[in-house]
Amino acid sequence: MSELVQSIIDYQGSRGGAHKAGTLTAAPLERIEWYFQNYFKGRPVRSAETGCGASTIVFSTYATHHTAYTYDDRADENSSVNFAVECPGFNAAAVKWVFGPTQRTIFSDPLDQDVDIVLIDGPHGYPFPELEYFAFYRRLAPGGILILDDVHIPTINNLYKALLQDDSFYSHGLAATTAYFQRSDRPAFDMEGDGWYLQRYNVQRFPAIHHEDVSVGHHLPLKFAFDGVFEGAPLARGFSFQNGRPVSEGDLSIVEVKLAPSAPKRVRLALDIEPICVEDRLAQTPMVKICIAGQVVYNSEFTDSRRRTIEFEAETDESPTLRIEFWHSGLLRVNDLPNWRKSPWVWFDGRLLNFWLHSLSLSDAGVAEEAPNVVNRVAGQAFSFDYAGERLTFFVDDPVDPVQRFHAAGQFADLAELDAVQRLTPAGARILDLGAGVGNHAAFFAKYADAARIALWEPDRRKHGLLRLNMALNGVAGADFSLLPQDATAAPSFPGLLANGAFQNQSFDLIRFDQPGAELDFIENAKALIGETKPLLMIHVGADNFRPFLKKADALGYIVAWQHQKSDRALTYILADKPSKPLRTKDKSSLLRPIDWFRSQSRSAAGEATESLVQRLDALEAENALLRKALSKAAGDNVASADGPKAH
Repeated sequence: MSELVQSIIDYQGSRGGAHKAGTLTAAPLERIEWYFQNYFKGRPVRSAETGCGASTIVFSTYATHHTAYTYDDRADENSSVNFAVECPGFNAAAVKWVFGPTQRTIFSDPLDQDVDIVLIDGPHGYPFPELEYFAFYRRLAPGGILILDDVHIPTINNLYKALLQDDSFYSHGLAATTAYFQRSDRPAFDMEGDGWYLQRYNVQRFPAIHHEDVSVGHHLPLKFAFDGVFEGAPLARGFSFQNGRPVSEGDLSIVEVKLAPSAPKRVRLALDIEPICVEDRLAQTPMVKICIAGQVVYNSEFTDSRRRTIEFEAETDESPTLRIEFWHSGLLRVNDLPNWRKSPWVWFDGRLLNFWLHSLSLSDAGVAEEAPNVVNRVAGQAFSFDYAGERLTFFVDDPVDPVQRFHAAGQFADLAELDAVQRLTPAGARILDLGAGVGNHAAFFAKYADAARIALWEPDRRKHGLLRLNMALNGVAGADFSLLPQDATAAPSFPGLLANGAFQNQSFDLIRFDQPGAELDFIENAKALIGETKPLLMIHVGADNFRPFLKKADALGYIVAWQHQKSDRALTYILADKPSKPLRTKDKSSLLRPIDWFRSQSRSAAGEATESLVQRLDALEAENALLRKALSKAAGDNVASADGPKAH
């Protein structure tokens, strides 16, 4: 970290934490300093920004003239302006302050000269970022640097994506959530005309909607199963997404279903919903009112958070588009819901959540019941890559998912364990994949381990569609989906599979189990599953369960054939039958050791020994507990200081 940035971070800490609603972190500040020291080296630089704070200190240090458009908050306790001007070394002579709402002052007191570097970080609501871009664009000199902060916020992200495609700019990448662009030497786009067809963002996407598609409608009966991110119709308004499922959000949520050829006079509806944190909101009387054709057709208060199905019939106006309105009351911000699971790094979440919408079924009330046409569309992208001479394709709907992020980067997840199991598994193997996820391991087993059959089970029903799709995309002919439900219901638990006799008269050469926290449940119930065949077992084990898991595996007659440290909190084990008979493997060079040997050694050829790792993790557990308390307190402090305009 540079001396200047370190001094700003130290200064911020001495003032008791971030001012206002947050601050630029070290990485974006260092990138700004880098431009002054390297990109503009030896040149006088004029700069401008909306908002103020830590960046203003950097600009005052290096710029010959800096203009800061910001609110005059000097009378406030946590003033952003005072934060900047009171910093030791702040060069007040280089800074011109333009106080007031930036969406007005950038036009009432505009820049009178071209500038070399601009930071857009004023009000973040629509259309204010675009207004600031409009005001600064013509004054940013060719070769100049445009900085756009908070690109993780949707309104800012819209501008960010447009700039990525704009011929007027070259992307210089991201530092945290701050984007950097270099102005090209192309003539400035005519901001006072139209010329939309000259902007690359439009050219590459035109037409956004094909006009003939507007008339396409659905035939009844129909069921929308929302077990994946579902963009566009029928979710017309007021839905956000968490864990891949839509949740009604705000005072009004709307579903619009285009019908073919037209709506019947009366419809029958079934809604599978799950109210959110009702117990936290009882003082507010959580309630939903459903309207069709302007008439209230359902009205109910929620008294608990259990999942339920709402069924009713309603008259329509026979319009070709059926509009279903959900009016919500008794809403609280997510930050005010004590039982809502919050990420410690998310300091503010102002959404007003009401219920999960799992599915919506629609039929003609005048027609006898029949099986509906189930529609399930997942928003995302297909990524293809080459591995060992073959082309693989995976559909990615969540690029930050621990497995899908590898597919988005063009590779398999967990390659170390995949290569190990390939060496140990016989050709033509029968494999049971318990916790198949989106099919990462199953595709590898089929392509590179010569598996003849792969029985797939996954308890997260959101992944069922992706699992089926990825098997089809990669031509996995031996995929067996019989353990997955055919409808949108959740798959049974592992004990449920055993209780239902799912594995009667079946034998496997490899069983993979990947359900964090349930590995002891698996190994305790594995005896009936493994039978006399003693297949290879590939199991992910959490740190808290290392000792009891190995003890139970030893009692079953297994040895550790291979192990891999996935993280500080988890190991992957491949267990094999004790070698009273030859190991069924294509590669007999793998060193097999009894479990007691792993306990007695400090290190092994397979990696750090289990016992040593357990002892180290035990020593760190107390520190982790203190860290979690500190994170929790920090998250609470950030929530408490979330009010007020954003500063950086």
